[in-house]
Amino acid sequence: MLSLFTYPVFSAILEPILGGNKPEPFALFLASFSLFGLFLIVPDLSWDNQMFQGVVWGVVSAVLYAIRNLLTKEMHVHYPSSQILFTQLLATSLVLLPFADGLIPMLAEPKYLLFQVILAGIFTSLAHTIWIRSLSNLSVTTAGTLSTLSPIYGSLAAWYFLGEVPPDRLWLGGGVILFCAVMEVFRKQNESRIREKEKLV
Repeated sequence: MLSLFTYPVFSAILEPILGGNKPEPFALFLASFSLFGLFLIVPDLSWDNQMFQGVVWGVVSAVLYAIRNLLTKEMHVHYPSSQILFTQLLATSLVLLPFADGLIPMLAEPKYLLFQVILAGIFTSLAHTIWIRSLSNLSVTTAGTLSTLSPIYGSLAAWYFLGEVPPDRLWLGGGVILFCAVMEVFRKQNESRIREKEKLV
């Protein structure tokens, strides 16, 4: 999960290039610094470590996720958020269906079925629909940088609900990520003020 959220780095590089512009240096700095924060959380950078291998695959996923987000932003001009999300979830389900051997028996239990409905309906569909709508007013890079808070939320939720105490490196990496997210918010607010002043002039 943590390595997937390095995708703002790739968004910051790809988004301006695809739009025919140069990447903004400060946006690149924030995206790269948030990447640094994520790697602070990883305990061992050895290829023999399975977690590190997972991080590498996560970064590959992050590149694909950045491309998906850029395409979603383009489609959002022509299609509603709910339709885009439904199409993406349907395609993902069909691709992953061959690997879902043990899923059907698990879903037969009412308790797990309820959890799946809550997970799919609230924490996936609703959250992603809101996220897609945010692309109307935010760049993919900005939305991505802000979403790097998700691993921190997940770690804190695991601490509260499961009793998993976060290690010190999580607090350090989380602080870096939080700093980047706050700076990105201030940067966008400043850009909005400048645009409003230019309109008045």
